[in-house]
Amino acid sequence: MGSPTGLSLVAIVSLTVLLLEHCTSVTLARYTQQRVNAPHPAATVAVLLAELLKLLMSIALELNIVGGLGSGSTADKLSRSVLGSMLDTARVAVPALLYTIQNNLIYVALANIEVVAFQVLYQTKLLLTALLSFCFLGSRFSVLQWASLLMLTAGVIAVEMSDASGSDPSKADRPRHDRARGLGAAASLMSALLSSCAGVYFEAVVKRKEQNSPSLWVRNVQLCVFSVPLAALAVASQWAHIQKAGGPFVGFDAYANTLVLLNAAGGLVVAVVVKYGDNVLKNFTTSLSVILGTIISVVLFDFKLTLQFGWGAALVLVAAYIYGHAMTHRSASLQKAALDALANQSLLAKADAEGIEVRSTRPRQPTRPARTRTARRDELVMLTTRPLDALRSYATRRLERTTTRPSERESPCTPSEAVDPAQARARGHRCVASLSA
Repeated sequence: MGSPTGLSLVAIVSLTVLLLEHCTSVTLARYTQQRVNAPHPAATVAVLLAELLKLLMSIALELNIVGGLGSGSTADKLSRSVLGSMLDTARVAVPALLYTIQNNLIYVALANIEVVAFQVLYQTKLLLTALLSFCFLGSRFSVLQWASLLMLTAGVIAVEMSDASGSDPSKADRPRHDRARGLGAAASLMSALLSSCAGVYFEAVVKRKEQNSPSLWVRNVQLCVFSVPLAALAVASQWAHIQKAGGPFVGFDAYANTLVLLNAAGGLVVAVVVKYGDNVLKNFTTSLSVILGTIISVVLFDFKLTLQFGWGAALVLVAAYIYGHAMTHRSASLQKAALDALANQSLLAKADAEGIEVRSTRPRQPTRPARTRTARRDELVMLTTRPLDALRSYATRRLERTTTRPSERESPCTPSEAVDPAQARARGHRCVASLSA
């Protein structure tokens, strides 16, 4: 079952669940970090608990079938998939390591530049994810979709800056040296790049078509094999500070525990979105959830909206509409092309049964000679060093292709002959049926 956008039902449902989950997580995170009458839970401990819970949920879904979800496998098959094929399991070590380095770079960035500057630089991951998907996954985006991605980035930056601009001026960051700012900016951009690389790499792993490929839940178990020890190392590195604050479980009340549960479930939902959708759709969904969570904060936490938040949210909504409209148009074009191909096959079969020669009346395009990577590199060098020569070479190639283009040699048959090929045989000649190329 599909949709006008070409997405499957599983992708639509998972995107909706991700929107609600991330919106609730944003609201709870805002509440647990801003309350003053209760201790704050340690972030590293929260991450470790979420990873452990995600591991247990992945194992449960692999071994059982609950509400149509799960694989119903056995413990022996799960063990062989994870431990018996270490080379396959090692594939997901890359995103786990990248996410760990990214989290550490975020701490470095926030220690050297202002929060607003970090938020602005970190949002470059929206464009970087699309660019990496285009380069390595073969994703194709129209001009409208690229424009919507730019609008999404600008809108999210505006929303994040409006949130930060409402903070207490007395808590503003102190001025820092230029070297520290440079280090913080580099760490912010590198964390955005690593986040995009990890997401695109994991999408390539879960979408790879191979015989006896592991299920999505096995992939999550494999990911947890590396993410849990890395999260434990992060807790160990902060253990002295955690003990000084009162212990690892200080601040984990009902709200914080709910946030951990949502983060664990959200990790599984993200994996489903990446498999049946893509990382770009995931970024759109999480951006919309930030806006929705901020609006909920107005009601629950007396959060003050600003004009900047208003036009930033409007940009995000318009960008989401444009991207979805472009997806619908592309899906309709692909469906039309598929129907045309089926019609052409039907006409070919009918003509073959009647013994009629069928040719395309559309002139054939000359086959372009294959250009090697060295030729492309030489053209790029020529374009940067000798632009006039490069332009002259391009014009010459275009002229050669135009002059060698063949003309139409046959005229199409009449509509009656195309519908009833027997009329063409009765007239004593072969009909040349017209086909759309």
